[in-house]
Amino acid sequence: MKKLRLLSLLLCAALLCQMAVPASAAETGASAQETQPAEQQAAQIPFGRVCIDNGCRTLNGMRPLAGSDSRLDTALAAFAFETNTETVIYSYNPDTKLPTGTLAKIVTALVAIENSNLDDIVTCSDGIQSKVPGSSLKMKPNLKSGEQLTVNDLLHGLLMIGANDAAVALALVWCVTRSPNRALRWRTADSMPQRRFARQIDGASLLNYGTLDGGFYTAAGVLPPCRYFCVTNMPLDDQWAEQNALLAGGAVDYVVALTGDLGTAFPRYAVVDQCGCDGGEGLLTWYLYKRQA
Repeated sequence: MKKLRLLSLLLCAALLCQMAVPASAAETGASAQETQPAEQQAAQIPFGRVCIDNGCRTLNGMRPLAGSDSRLDTALAAFAFETNTETVIYSYNPDTKLPTGTLAKIVTALVAIENSNLDDIVTCSDGIQSKVPGSSLKMKPNLKSGEQLTVNDLLHGLLMIGANDAAVALALVWCVTRSPNRALRWRTADSMPQRRFARQIDGASLLNYGTLDGGFYTAAGVLPPCRYFCVTNMPLDDQWAEQNALLAGGAVDYVVALTGDLGTAFPRYAVVDQCGCDGGEGLLTWYLYKRQA
């Protein structure tokens, strides 16, 4: 009886050992698979399979991109890459060189960051959606007239999802409130000194005296009367000498200058008009002189 019991125990032990061996081998195999390099694991996955299994978007909503010839009708090039398997899911003219479509947004973001605080509050202008370009890229939900967001929020929408309305909101607040040229925003062209004086000059001879070229020659449609048609920030003696000689001899019909007392040194010229302008460097008053008979 004792021998039979001992034999039964030995048989049970042998069966347990036999069952334990494949289980251990399976665990070893699983462990080895888990420790395989990511490249080897990716190589074992069929082309595009992970993307397909996870329900990736397709061009036509019916079949996966992998191995298809589908493309958007207007597409010049396309490239889709599955990062977790390092697999190219779809490509169409992948080596075509194209300009980056968001360069204007990047510049807008840089200007906003350099000239404002991230916590500044921006109020969206009236009818902001009517100012957004045709693309459908917008904040979700869309920005509304009068809505207030921080610069940081708008930058997030601009840089992370390429939202056009966020770009417009930042650009408008910069142009209206922060741009050095903001004082010119509501001025008409005809109210600027260049256009205002041009109507009086009416093709007569003109000298831009004592300062940088203010655009008066172009606005009046006339050519400078001498080699030194303006005076630079680091003037040469010859610049002053030539311009002074012209005025001393009464050689030009009109003179524009940033000083109102030019008639003291050149009594043949008298002020006939003046006009202020702030082009970003502060308010400047231009004077128009006319040669007297």
